Amino acid sequence: ALSLLLLGLQAARVSEAVALPAKHQLKAAGATASAPRVHVLTVAGRSNISFTASVQVFVLHTMSPGDRYTTLCEPGCAAASEGRLAGVVDIAQAESFPGGTCVRNGLNCTGYQLAQMRFVYGFVSQVRDDLRSGNLADWYLLKDDDTLVDVNGWLSQV
Repeated sequence: ALSLLLLGLQAARVSEAVALPAKHQLKAAGATASAPRVHVLTVAGRSNISFTASVQVFVLHTMSPGDRYTTLCEPGCAAASEGRLAGVVDIAQAESFPGGTCVRNGLNCTGYQLAQMRFVYGFVSQVRDDLRSGNLADWYLLKDDDTLVDVNGWLSQV
């Protein structure tokens, strides 16, 4: 039954996902009037947008009004997701590395190493943006696109 549910949710758009819990209204980036309780940052790639969108729906259900959700992704992800992912921020490789190129031990980085920098660069960039806008969240949750999290449950334990 769960696999059928996941398949059914893959086609959901963010606006539909947000409407599922009636009380739930996520704040758009930069649109918050007060500091959010939590800012969830999900790192994703273009190759698995459908699965990422399915996981996102479940995570959104566990968030409260005022919480923020951002998807950190490679360039072109916003267009490729066709509205299925919330708060997409495209992260270009040139922005992530000094000189625009990832080098480790004198060699060009592997695809895996490049992808891992989305976590670091994306997190730091979002916190800086939140500081500039005066919207620094109480908590930040950085997760991979396949990680399910009960945000309200997690926050009740910290």
